[in-house]
Amino acid sequence: MAVTWNTVGMVLMKMGRADRAIDCYDKAISLETKMAEPWHNKGSALYSLGKFSESSAAFAKAVELSPRNEKAWNEYGISDMMLKKFKEAVRSFDKAIQVKADYAEAWFNRGRAQEALAQHEEAIRSFDRAIQANASYYEAWYEKGRRQAFLGRHEDAIASFQKAFHKSQILLAWFCRYASHFLAAGF
Repeated sequence: MAVTWNTVGMVLMKMGRADRAIDCYDKAISLETKMAEPWHNKGSALYSLGKFSESSAAFAKAVELSPRNEKAWNEYGISDMMLKKFKEAVRSFDKAIQVKADYAEAWFNRGRAQEALAQHEEAIRSFDRAIQANASYYEAWYEKGRRQAFLGRHEDAIASFQKAFHKSQILLAWFCRYASHFLAAGF
């Protein structure tokens, strides 16, 4: 029965009904307290509602019950980032990476948390690992370029931005539009 409630919650999430999905996940949890998936799903639903403290607590329970769930660790870290708990977030991303060493999204998020901690060189290394795991990860190329520019390594930054734009026509279009506004304003 817990699996059924969890599944109904997942369907409600796909329908954009996070509030109702949480009720289903709570029913699943009450029926099977050692089942990690409804805790993970509840964390995702709470996050989607902007309830980051509650989502962080749900992800904490999910990883307690299923410590090899790299996605739950990653989402736990993202919730902690929203709470400005960046050191805790890095630890969660590290746990996700311990489970799956080539988890590009966790490496990327680790870099973002390190950036918030002013650990710029470490952030660049994390973005590099995200890129190693997924060479098409244009967001990682872009963030790497931002860190390089911040550190005054402009040639490296330009190369990273070029890779980001090459990987994403959407990003290139956005940049061109953004640059045209600056040029029109006389900058």
